[in-house]
Order: sequence, then C-alpha cells, then structure tokens
Amino acid sequence: MSYKSLIPAIDLLDGKCVRLHKGRREEATFYEVDPVEQIKAYASVGIHRVHVVDLDAAFSTGNNRSVIRRMRSASSMILEVGGGVRTQADVEELLALEIDYVIVGSALVKSQREVQSWVHAYPGRIIAGIDEKDGNAYIAGWSMNAQYKTNSLVNQVCSWGVEQIIFTNIAKDGTLEGPDITRTNEITLLAQEQGASVILSGGIGSDEDVRKVFSQGEASLSGVIMGKAIYENRITLEDLLNEQHTKYKPIVIRNSDRLRKRLIYAMGNEKSYKKTLEEETLWVVHEKTGRVLPYEEVYKERFVFGAIADHLQWYEVASQNAPPFDALFVSTPAEIPSNAGKDSQPIISNDTSPHKAAVMEALWETIKTRQKNPSEGSYTTYLLKEGTQVIRKKLAEEGIEIALAQDKKELVLECSDMLYHMLVLLLAEGVSWNDVLEELEERHQQR
Repeated sequence: MSYKSLIPAIDLLDGKCVRLHKGRREEATFYEVDPVEQIKAYASVGIHRVHVVDLDAAFSTGNNRSVIRRMRSASSMILEVGGGVRTQADVEELLALEIDYVIVGSALVKSQREVQSWVHAYPGRIIAGIDEKDGNAYIAGWSMNAQYKTNSLVNQVCSWGVEQIIFTNIAKDGTLEGPDITRTNEITLLAQEQGASVILSGGIGSDEDVRKVFSQGEASLSGVIMGKAIYENRITLEDLLNEQHTKYKPIVIRNSDRLRKRLIYAMGNEKSYKKTLEEETLWVVHEKTGRVLPYEEVYKERFVFGAIADHLQWYEVASQNAPPFDALFVSTPAEIPSNAGKDSQPIISNDTSPHKAAVMEALWETIKTRQKNPSEGSYTTYLLKEGTQVIRKKLAEEGIEIALAQDKKELVLECSDMLYHMLVLLLAEGVSWNDVLEELEERHQQR
C-alpha cells in the first residue's frame, strides 16, 4: 500500500461552506462553519492538503477570492483551488494569492490551447479536474456532455504535461454511498502510463470507505477527497491520519520566495529515515509506487543533507503535532554554514542561532535574484512585473491584516508577510536594504 493523501473539501457558495448533491446547486446543504476556522481545524489535526471549490465562480455568479485569501493567510498547508477557472487572468489571480495548485475543468475542453500554455508556464501547478458520467466527461458544472470519452480526455491532458488529475464519478458525488474505486483505478492506470497521478473524488461516506481506497486503490492513486462525510461526522480524520502515519510521515518542502507556503509534501517512513541517516542525503517514499528512493530521483532536484544543495537547505521543525522526523526545506541563497552536515544546528528550532540574523539579508538577495532572473510562477516576479502600485496595495492589505490579527501566531505570520512585501517595494523603488539598516543604526546611536 502506497501513501494516499487525505484531502478534505471546502466548497464555497456566498462565502459559506456548502455541499452539493451530484453537483446540483438547488440541492445545496449549507453548514454553519466559517471556512477560515474550518481550515485551521484541519491543520490542527494534521491535514496537510485541502481541496477548495469556488462554486460562485463556477456558476458565474461572483467569486470567493477574498475568502480564499483569508484561508491562505490562516494556514501554510497545500491548497488546491478550482471552480470557474476559465482565463489566464483567473490562473494568475489564484497563483498571486499563493495557491499551490489551480484546478481546471471545463477549460480542458473549451480552451485547450490556453490550458496547454498554462501547463507549460506553471509546470506542476495545474491540476486537471475530470468529471465523468456513463463513461463521458462532463463540463459546465456537470450540466453538459463534453462530447469526449473520459479516457480520451485523460490521454489528452497527459500529453500536455499535466501531472495530477482529480477524477470524480458524478453519480457518486455527495451521496455518501461509497466511492467508485474500480473505475478510478482504471483511470489511474491510464494516467500512470503517462507519468500522471490521480486523486479520487466522490462518494466517501465513512472511515471504511477511506480504508477501502487505502487498500484497494492503485499505487499511483495518490489521494482521496472527502467533504460531506466530514461535516456530517461520518469521518474521524484523526484516526485515519494515525493509521496512515504509522507507516508514513510527512516531510515538508517549502520555498522562501513564497514565504511560509508549502510547495511539496513528500512522504517518509522508517526505512527512508534510516536511509537518510546512513547516506546523509534525503530519501523519501515515492507516492506513486511506494518505493523508497533518493529525493533527487523523485523530484529531479539535487539535495545534500544538512547543507545547501543548489537552492535547498535542511532544517528540523519542532512541532507538537509533528512526527519525530519531519523536515523543512527552505529556498535561500545563504552561504553553507561552516558546520554543515548532519550535526549542524537547525536554524528554525534554535532561537540563539547566529544565522537568524541573516535571514532578512538572505531574503533580500533572493528578491534581487528574482529581479535579475525572472521566474515563471514566482510570486516575487509577479509583484515586480506589476509594479509599485500593486506592491503598495499589498502592503496596505498586510497592514490591515496585522491590525486584525487575533493571536500571536497570526501576528507573526502577518508581520512576516509585511516584511517580505516591504523588501519587494524597496527593491522596486531602487532603495537598498542597507539604506534602511543604516537609518536604524543612526537612530540607535542618537539614543
């Protein structure tokens, strides 16, 4: 059995949590749950990925981008967002909100050339949402037969380079009657042949349904989405997570260019942890096959344990709910510490580390690098391209978020966002970070 992510769904309609029955808006059930509080609750029990659908955008009756932004600010977990993604502007707006994955549905059929360009422009960040009824793909909120056999559409999107597919059996969605594992496995094997993984959606109604997906799902069936069953207390996420984590432990990979936002959630187990210590380089569990392999073989990126390798550095994360060998990887141009290696001191969990003082300088250098060498999909590149007016607007928004922060943790997160956007503005205006430091030093001496 390979690892399969548990992915709760949050469907948004008029800013509220809702579930539809077989996709029908007239059969919506509203839940008295704040979406932001819901995502915090998921994070508190160890969920690392959430599926969000903007139903207002899907039905062309508005959108819930402001709610999604607050959800993003409230948690660093992986967020995949779909619903009404029809244009390049929609994709860019969601990525500007620092959403990890954008789910595309109807556009897979209606705007194929545009979707191909998005897949190439934002590699790995476009998910194909394919919804099926009677062997045919359906679009437009499941109201229209796309005149595509599902298998043909799977082959099509895989040929574009799509790496993840969310497959939904429409007849099962919202029914709580159990998932269609057999058909999902067929789609999974088809996608696997072309290098893509599949996430199951629709029909989950109990813990036992999830366990069946764990035990009967193909190795490259990488996750299972559930929604209504959670709201109606038919699912015990803590128990299911514990069952998964007796064999697998999450390893967080994070990119400092997007601050606290996680890009990849790799998985480890006892064997991979042992290999990591023995080989002094990271070993992970390949989610499609369940095999234990070196990090660079799975993610096509070099890694050296305890030190900089290309743009990655290893840190330990101390967390009450974290498994004992969680690891965090942060993109940073900082120099390799002189004590790099498996005995080097973790920066994040060591309050006295001298490297903390260099974090702002490291971040400043990263932002400068983005200015000199723009990177597609980079939030910093996006801001610098948009110009100072957009950056100033973001700073104003962050100031409001700081003022509204409810606790110390939220205050720290919002202040971090403020400092990041401040550095981007300084660079855009041609002001050096050293200019600010010198001003602060002068004020200090005057005192």
